[in-house]
Amino acid sequence: MNSPAEYCIDSSALNFNEFALLNDDGSTPSLGDRCHDLLFEYLREHFGVEDMWVMQPFIFLRCSDRPDPAQRPFTISGCLAFWLGMDDPLPTLTPGYSGGETEINKFVNVNQNLVYDLKPYRMPKPETLLTVLTQHFPGAAAISFIFNTIVVEFDEVDEDMWREKIGSLPCSFGNLSLELTYSNGLLANTEGKRLVAPKPADLKTSVSDDSDYIAATGSFNPGAMICSDQENAVSAGVLVEKGSEQRLTVACHYWDREFDGLWDRLGDPNHFRVLQANSKVGYVTERIDATDIGLAKLDDTVTFSNRFLDIETAAKVYPIHQG
Repeated sequence: MNSPAEYCIDSSALNFNEFALLNDDGSTPSLGDRCHDLLFEYLREHFGVEDMWVMQPFIFLRCSDRPDPAQRPFTISGCLAFWLGMDDPLPTLTPGYSGGETEINKFVNVNQNLVYDLKPYRMPKPETLLTVLTQHFPGAAAISFIFNTIVVEFDEVDEDMWREKIGSLPCSFGNLSLELTYSNGLLANTEGKRLVAPKPADLKTSVSDDSDYIAATGSFNPGAMICSDQENAVSAGVLVEKGSEQRLTVACHYWDREFDGLWDRLGDPNHFRVLQANSKVGYVTERIDATDIGLAKLDDTVTFSNRFLDIETAAKVYPIHQG
């Protein structure tokens, strides 16, 4: 009698001739009772499975004595297999929390030309996710797509602030068959990537990253180039805060021409302007004593993240020192 299944040793994939749990296009066909029983009996006989849950794109299997990792399938009929002991808890597969805003008219409705690219279990284009992030969650730090869920990642805050924030966030998409969750803090401690990799070692062939991150990504970070109206460029500092006020640290000498005769205009939005490439992002409001450190107020429409580019670390938030 022919076996109902085929096992590929090279890919560690177990596939059945009569059905699939996950199609090539990412769709999840319904398993029927007969195929469910066929699958369970095969796994019980060949791998000692005692309980089974199919939750596409996963299949969870409980065994009193789990098979050796080298002898058990990694995927079964298209789904990732989780081999659990009888007392092991089910793993948490999708990170984040649901939003607390449940009014249908507050659901997120993405632009119709993005809908086709946002399907369960199929990775969308990076620019699609970036558009969702910048159009609907401009205050977020990052966005991820995991299986059938979009996770919107915010910079980490304390629990009280997070509860208040997540309570105001929409719990669902209005025109997508995807789940929507939110993360208090970034999911992975990986650095943001520069649009241009700087090469400052050799002056003759040096490459600087003067990209307009505001235009390209909707936000900018420490290390992005900022400049004054004099077109003198310098790396952006970090965002510091005191109470509810936030300021970006800058090097004052790049505004020295204005400082020479317009001290009384310090803090005026029309003077001491701060540009990020071609985008105006704010203006210098004060200088710390006689140092070269200035503080700039960012425009309300500008997003800045204290996460360095291409460095596995994040800047800390410190109170502004006065006097």
